[in-house]
Amino acid sequence: MRGYNRIPEGASPGESDAQGAREEGNVRTPLRSSSGSAAEGQGGETRNRRLAVAVPLGVLGVLGVLLITSGGGGRRLRPEPEAGSPASFESQHSVAGVSVFESSFHDGTRLDQGFPAPASLKQVIAVCAERGVSGTVVVESDDKLQEIIGFGGAFTDAATINFFKLPEDVQEQVLDAYFGPNGIEYSVGRIPMGSCDFSVEQYSFDEVPGDYNLTHFDDGVEKDTAQRIPMLLSALARREDLKLFTSPWSPPAWMKEPKDGVQSMIESALPQGLLADPGVHAAWALFFSRFISAYKEQGVDLWGLTIQNESENPGPWEACVYTPSSQAKFIRDHLGPVIRRDHPDVKIMAFDHNRDHLVTWAEEMMSNEETAQYVDGMAFHWYVASWNRLLDGSMGWGALNTTHNLLSGRDKFILSTESCNCPNVDHSLEGGWKRAEHTLHEMIADVNSWSTGWVDWNLMLSYDGGPNHAGNLCDTPIVSNENHTDVIFQPMFYSIGHMSKFAQPGARRLKSHVTGLYQNGGSGPSTALAGYEATLYGCEGSVRQSWEMSATGRISLADNFGAQYDWFQPLCLSKDISESFKSVNLVPCDSDQAGTFVYDQDSGRIALQADASSPPDADPQTVADAEDPVVSGSTESVCLDVLDGSTDDGVVLTLNPCDLESTSEDTSSGQRWEFAEAKSGDGGGGSLVSAATGRCMTAGWPFFTGAAFEMSDASKDRYGKDYAVVLLNEAEEPVEFDLSFPSEGFSVRAIIGPRAIQTILA
Repeated sequence: MRGYNRIPEGASPGESDAQGAREEGNVRTPLRSSSGSAAEGQGGETRNRRLAVAVPLGVLGVLGVLLITSGGGGRRLRPEPEAGSPASFESQHSVAGVSVFESSFHDGTRLDQGFPAPASLKQVIAVCAERGVSGTVVVESDDKLQEIIGFGGAFTDAATINFFKLPEDVQEQVLDAYFGPNGIEYSVGRIPMGSCDFSVEQYSFDEVPGDYNLTHFDDGVEKDTAQRIPMLLSALARREDLKLFTSPWSPPAWMKEPKDGVQSMIESALPQGLLADPGVHAAWALFFSRFISAYKEQGVDLWGLTIQNESENPGPWEACVYTPSSQAKFIRDHLGPVIRRDHPDVKIMAFDHNRDHLVTWAEEMMSNEETAQYVDGMAFHWYVASWNRLLDGSMGWGALNTTHNLLSGRDKFILSTESCNCPNVDHSLEGGWKRAEHTLHEMIADVNSWSTGWVDWNLMLSYDGGPNHAGNLCDTPIVSNENHTDVIFQPMFYSIGHMSKFAQPGARRLKSHVTGLYQNGGSGPSTALAGYEATLYGCEGSVRQSWEMSATGRISLADNFGAQYDWFQPLCLSKDISESFKSVNLVPCDSDQAGTFVYDQDSGRIALQADASSPPDADPQTVADAEDPVVSGSTESVCLDVLDGSTDDGVVLTLNPCDLESTSEDTSSGQRWEFAEAKSGDGGGGSLVSAATGRCMTAGWPFFTGAAFEMSDASKDRYGKDYAVVLLNEAEEPVEFDLSFPSEGFSVRAIIGPRAIQTILA
């Protein structure tokens, strides 16, 4: 579900409804050469005037904050490419066998004269002296996991409308930025089959009631030939292997159950949108096939389809609700046989909705082999069912892991098919960068949880985030300026590119372990929100892993967020687990959802008190010093535990029946916890460590995260490197780390600046 509702009152200013979006000082000035003078020269005035609008100051310049030195005995994984060879990329710099691309919030510089706007992924690297204690990034290059399908965005009506309002030279710039070799190299595209909320009118390709044989189907797809197909063909001219899939928002109105007595593409009846008529189901399946054939006639081959955008969403825009069983039956009896007969190579993806119910739908699709034989993958979105847009892309990765396990051995995949920052466009520097960080973290977490790629929503929108016939305005990597004479590259364009450019189709995710180490807790607030999951990650010493326990048993995040925002409410562990993800979440400490716990030092168990309604203590203690809450022999029912006994990074914490047989000697128990001493600067709390894994309880996710890939053969040849490591530091404090490939006998010492992103090629 995209951002139809506005952010609730009291939300963080940087994430809210784009208020204050046009911050004073967030101007865009002409690009400058390395000497600092405005770029000049024949033809340069026009180009630089455009890019002056396109590139936010201080956001995405190339920074000299990454410092690398060889680890003892380290070797280059591949020889350096010769200058000017196909393997070189722009002004490549390399030390110790690695190359680095970086973007930063704080220390961004204006782009050099010779680079177009997307080239803030330009490389920079410098030698440094050996440092002391550091974090670690360990890449297990011999442990190859899922193959990457690709990354991309959607060719919506809104995207094409805005695109064709631009001057032709700016249109070329947008296409090159997304699909060209010097851009972020999208490899996947999504196409709505008919209208969606990001359209200006409702339409289908056969609106004649009762046309079961589709005699009146528009095989010329006239609605799409004016703008969408020309844009697609231009993208394919730059990227001929672009994987395109289609998704319907609604069948023609005549195929749907009436809602309030009216058949309409807008909204859906419940519990089923399609008429309970086998003839309609057969016609709708044939509709998919005819659409695929029509596009093929236009020179656009489709790689895949999803059965229904947001299968559980009844509106308020074009919609058609299915239940898991009704969609499985439609695939089994109608769509699967038709697509395998007419288009046997087209991939069929089920669900295509929020990850809250992904596991339930995957179980249904796999429960009957007559259905499962037609389902190539499960599609999901980043939204959450609560409609709290601040929580989109912030939870539910356990559902991806569980779904992967259900599909394991069946030659099927999971794919993130829609993500979008809503509501509105955030033109502020802080807000735009926060969305860039959040987007990249979502991509990292998705691929680390077995997604084979990631697809954004609209490729571009207007300055205000439209058009959208339902008023559902959203952000996007590229937006037009106010009069459509130019475009603005939002920070998320570059954060996406840190992964999409280097994890090309055919790349393989590698098992990796990313753990930061902060000397001052991250030097800022946690920025965690109510609703975040309590998880386990490597201990990084940040405020996101700093906890206090009150005398009355509340376990709260020891945050200094309140020093900056009056509206901030302290966050505590919940007394209930979420229905969808079985996780303990963060809730306001003064709410009746906050849990009251007791810690038994003998067993290490943390038990939920039967009466968890007592108010939080006004003077919380560091968990390491919390003597009062320890009540040996108390009545225990459920205890804080690790979901499914997992030892993976990011596993959520849950509440399970207390294992009364385990003791402090049982280090394998997920219910055994240890309180570590507080560290200076982390907000005053201490770490809560799982004895079974040595990992720390974390509010959502740590500040320092990353993912690693073995690059595709083409990328290896191009860059002269084998591996790409994408790293994100969301903290206001730099992180030094040792990057190592144990099986390669290779390591380097590096540093990433505060609020920075790096892609390291090795």
